[in-house]
Parts: sequence; structure tokens; C-alpha cells
Amino acid sequence: MADRSESEFIEAIKSPIRARILAYLSDRNGGAKEIAQHTGETVGRVRYHLRALRRAELVETVRAEARRGVHEKYVTLVTRSFVGDEAYLSLEPQERERLTKYLLRLIVEDIARFIKEPTVSDERLPHTLRVRMALDAQGWQELSDILRETLSRIEATKQRAEARLEKGDQEPFPVSVSLVSFEMPANSQGTIPLRFQDGSDLV
Repeated sequence: MADRSESEFIEAIKSPIRARILAYLSDRNGGAKEIAQHTGETVGRVRYHLRALRRAELVETVRAEARRGVHEKYVTLVTRSFVGDEAYLSLEPQERERLTKYLLRLIVEDIARFIKEPTVSDERLPHTLRVRMALDAQGWQELSDILRETLSRIEATKQRAEARLEKGDQEPFPVSVSLVSFEMPANSQGTIPLRFQDGSDLV
């Protein structure tokens, strides 16, 4: 059975405006006004959807600021974007496609930012792993379980780091972690050109 966070995340993605809000919040905190400017929606409509996302515990308020007598609440993304097989199967084909593209877009955007402005240091080298294999149904389920377990460990690491950072002894630095597995097309030979909007090669 799909867990509560998966079901709520999927329901949010079914709404195009909520999907855009979650995408905006994927790497930053934001208030209704700036989210509205980014999405092209009205502030009132964004606030309405933010309230729904708070009730679903997909976002939480991190601070509030008073500007010209108006209290602006800034929120951050809470739920991690893991969706299991059962949750995917509950969707219509077009909803599956929209969800997959949304998640992959976030991952590709992070990779593109890193390539455009590399932050490699001698202390924190990037970790990369790519494995191609042939699996059966049981192997696919085992792989899904491994990813879910790994996500839980990543969340635990994040929470411990946040507790240490609250003491103010160290400066935080942003990190992106992506876990992806998918069935490859039967004919997946050759290379696909990847470019930024300015025409320069991504890799």
C-alpha cells in the first residue's frame, strides 16, 4: 500500500500550479509573493494552494516577516520525492508521464547547475554511480526496496546535520542527492546531444 506521503505528493502533482510551486521550492525557501511572480499566478491563488500543501504536510513555514503591515510566511519543501511502484500504478498514463517528467526535470536542473558552475573541492568531491543491468520482476522489487531504504538513511543524515548546524559552529553548504532507476528503451545505443539554452554543450 502506498504510504501517506507518497499519496499526498502524487495528489499535489496532479495540480499543475501545485507542481510548479513544489518545483520552485525544490532548492529554496519562498513566500507567496515571489512564488506568484515565478509562476505567473496571483498571490491569493498561491496562498490558497500553499495552505493546501501545508495541510498535506508537503511544506512547512520556516519564518514569517512583516512587510508594510502584511505578514509574509516563507515555506520550505518537506516531503522527499520518492514514489513507489504501487503509487505509480494508481495513476492514469498521462499522470505518470507528468510526474516522471517533473521529478527528472528537478534532477537534470541540479546537474546542469553543477556543470555550469562547478563547486568541486578537494574536501567534497562529487559521488557518481551508474550501473546498467538486466533484471527480472523480483530484482526490480529488490532495487526499489534498496532505494527506499537509502532514502530513509539520507533523511536521517539530513536531520542529524540540521541538529548540528543549529548550534552555529559550522557553515552549511547545499548538497543535491538523486536516486533514479528506470527501464531502458530496447534500442538505447549511441549518444544524445545535451545542450543549455545558450547552445553550449551540457557535457
